Amino acid sequence: MTRFTEDIEARRPRAAEVAFLQLTDAQQVLVVVGVACDKDDTPLETVFNVFPSQQWRLSYEWTVD
Repeated sequence: MTRFTEDIEARRPRAAEVAFLQLTDAQQVLVVVGVACDKDDTPLETVFNVFPSQQWRLSYEWTVD
């Protein structure tokens, strides 16, 4: 892997997310979509996460050789 991208979005939770994450309708979620690519820009891994926004702090550090 030589390149990583992440898109992070805050939004209102969907009904299933409210139930699963035990949220209120007023709380927000963070949606994080990450893609790791090789030197030819071919995607090798995609990760999709939904977090309760009030319970998380996102901090990143990557080293690529």
